[in-house]
Amino acid sequence: MTEVKFPSMVDMPDKEYFAHPAIDQTGLKKFMESPRAYAWHKLNPLDNSTLAFGKAAHSLILGSGPKVERKLDGRTKAGTDYEKLQNMVDYAPDMNSLVEGKPEIALFAIDPTTGLQLKGKADWLPDHPDMDGVMWLYDYKTTGHDVQDFTGSAYKFGYHIQAAFYMMLYRLVTGYQGAMGFRFVVQEKQEPYDWMIWELSENDPEISLVAVKQIREALDRLS
Repeated sequence: MTEVKFPSMVDMPDKEYFAHPAIDQTGLKKFMESPRAYAWHKLNPLDNSTLAFGKAAHSLILGSGPKVERKLDGRTKAGTDYEKLQNMVDYAPDMNSLVEGKPEIALFAIDPTTGLQLKGKADWLPDHPDMDGVMWLYDYKTTGHDVQDFTGSAYKFGYHIQAAFYMMLYRLVTGYQGAMGFRFVVQEKQEPYDWMIWELSENDPEISLVAVKQIREALDRLS
């Protein structure tokens, strides 16, 4: 088991990361629904086929994570999914060409107000801010809809909260004081496997006026 220090930035396997009891953004969003939803989430981790497909896509496109085994029979669901994954990889962006960085880096920190342990795993963590001095964190998402329709899904699934949580966590871990933003690299799971970047700046109202407040209130209640 990898030793976790607070604060820290660690290259850690998913199994160890998910086993650590620190609070992540998914658990916090469940707590925002209700304490019962949070407790159920802790006792019954999700592991369905949709999540499995997303994990496989992450492994192939980010070049990190569990090895994805090839399924030879295209007539089976597993075989069809593998073919779809390969097509997605062929049309996916090269993350390192977008910005030099590292995949799947786990971040651990202590919330200074409540003392709660926090964690997050950045899909792609740039080595440095962009030329305008903005540090953009990246998250890869797959969607079953047209990428142009991602905005509706983003707020339905609380991706603005995810973005704010990760930016807060990055500052706690690194002490970074510069400008920050969060970029979702969104790719379609069906032809033509198009992709786009959907971004949120820390100064956007849905971050500064909504998500930050929701996170603060949830952590205070949870403590």
